[in-house]
Amino acid sequence: MRTYIRKTNHGEDADLIKHAVYIVLTEQRSVRDVAADLGVSKSTLARHVKKLKSDKQMDRIEDVSAMVEKHHVGYTKMRQAFWSFQSRPVVKLLELCGTLTMFF
Repeated sequence: MRTYIRKTNHGEDADLIKHAVYIVLTEQRSVRDVAADLGVSKSTLARHVKKLKSDKQMDRIEDVSAMVEKHHVGYTKMRQAFWSFQSRPVVKLLELCGTLTMFF
């Protein structure tokens, strides 16, 4: 198995992006202006703002701060077919099948 080394640092500035989204939504400043001030990609910031604006639960400023906190920024783990407790019996069965020698 090869060892993967990440070559980028995408997703490491999640707090900065959340802060920028909060500024755009509460202070009614433009995405481009906030992105330039904070050094965030305007495309990334626009995508996150659009995602939160499409949510129907944001009526008040208190809701905006709560929604920004819950909003996920960055990479997520890959979706797995089994939970760890489900995969153990499958692994044992495959190991058992690997040890059996059948001749046909």
